[in-house]
Amino acid sequence: MYMTVGSISKRIFLTNVYGIAAAHVFYSRDSAFADDIKRMTGGRGVDVIISSQQGLIFKVSWNSMAMFGRFVDIGLKYVSLRGQLPMHVFTRNASFSGINLETLVEHDKSLSRLTSMTPIQCCSLHEAEQALRFLQSGKPSGKIILEVHRTASVPTNRNISFFYRFRKDGTYIIASGLGGIGRSIACWLFERNAKNLFLISRSGGSKRAQDVVTELRSNGVKVQCPVCDIADLPSLRSALDECAKTMPPIRGCIQTAMVLRDSTFSKLTLCEWQQATRPKVQGSWNLHEVLPTRMDFFILLSSVAGIVGNLGQSSYCAGNTYQDAFARYRTSIGEKAVTIDVGVVLDEGFVAENQDPLHSQVVTGIDLPADIETRGRDIPSALEQPIFRYMQQAEGSYRRMQDSNSQVRTFQEAFTNADSASAGAFVVAEALKMKLSRVLGLPIAHINIESALDSYGVDSLVGLELRNWLSKESGADLAVFEILGGATMLQIVIKQET
Repeated sequence: MYMTVGSISKRIFLTNVYGIAAAHVFYSRDSAFADDIKRMTGGRGVDVIISSQQGLIFKVSWNSMAMFGRFVDIGLKYVSLRGQLPMHVFTRNASFSGINLETLVEHDKSLSRLTSMTPIQCCSLHEAEQALRFLQSGKPSGKIILEVHRTASVPTNRNISFFYRFRKDGTYIIASGLGGIGRSIACWLFERNAKNLFLISRSGGSKRAQDVVTELRSNGVKVQCPVCDIADLPSLRSALDECAKTMPPIRGCIQTAMVLRDSTFSKLTLCEWQQATRPKVQGSWNLHEVLPTRMDFFILLSSVAGIVGNLGQSSYCAGNTYQDAFARYRTSIGEKAVTIDVGVVLDEGFVAENQDPLHSQVVTGIDLPADIETRGRDIPSALEQPIFRYMQQAEGSYRRMQDSNSQVRTFQEAFTNADSASAGAFVVAEALKMKLSRVLGLPIAHINIESALDSYGVDSLVGLELRNWLSKESGADLAVFEILGGATMLQIVIKQET
């Protein structure tokens, strides 16, 4: 019996455990073992060869067959690769068989039986990656066993979609859509592909709101702004009937309506209580009643005040608590619903436009990284933790929509005015760096244009988005595999420029 191994440790193992003479164990890393076998067998060759090799080693082994020898390819590696056998070996009356051991055992159960295995290397489940990599290296002897214990911790990678795109053929409703938060959400929807917005408002909105509507429409968004109190069912039904006549089917709704009537409970009148709770209670229920079933989403902006309570805001807290329970009800009947219990929002909405409540608040919320950088300050290290990383892609208030357009114009002007191909490539690379920061939610300071894109975890979907963006902004024509091929951002754009 002759054996081939890939390392000295395996040779020692075969000799010590199975008693195979060291002179009969050869190395399979090159084809020199064939000459040793010829010498050991007096030029006769081998009667039976069991192999799982491929390439040159396979052909050298096949050429070592003795007269009437049998060659068995286990695992069908060579067969699956459609390798070609040298025909002259068949003149020795040799035979070749390809056998899949798994199929063999399934066909005849009597051929399989339990037996002791040596050596056995046991690994905990959290070491699965290292174990599989070790197995893939071809270095281990025997078997590797993964042990599963109830207390075992398993590392996982969260599959996070950083950039959701809304449907162009759908209408998205925002209740109180002309308020501060509503305007910000409307611009956020636009930035993510939404082309039809139905912004419901009790008052028709301020001059600031009308400016946002005008800006949205100038960017190709169809916007309707009916004056309607969602707590008034006939009025809401009439508004949605008009929506159905001119707008695509409703795909989602975001309920942001609120009215504050802050007062201690003992001093709160019934009228004030009803004014504060109607938008969140009756308004939310009315939307549930008249909106179509099977929407993509129904989001209600509730508040953390409904959980922890705020002094002097019992009516507001009651409305938020109702919305939390209402979302549970909708999901129980198979409909989409989720509440977001937001804290104090500094950049948009009621607090941003009415600073007085801040004076009585000890905790005042979190600034967006984009707004911190705008003020020339460094982003706190706490905001770079994974739990807050999604905030890196947020561009702040609706005003930034205009800034974004001006940035695009600035980039295009810089690209057009570049005095050389290398200068133009640098402009595009810097713009690509900013785009990558927003898409992946990474701080822009952590991205280097001389680093490979795939080092930042860019997959095929992100690669496709970057390709489309480059094509639109700079006219670059490149394939996705060029982005994923290990080239740096600068190399990619230089190649396009040349």
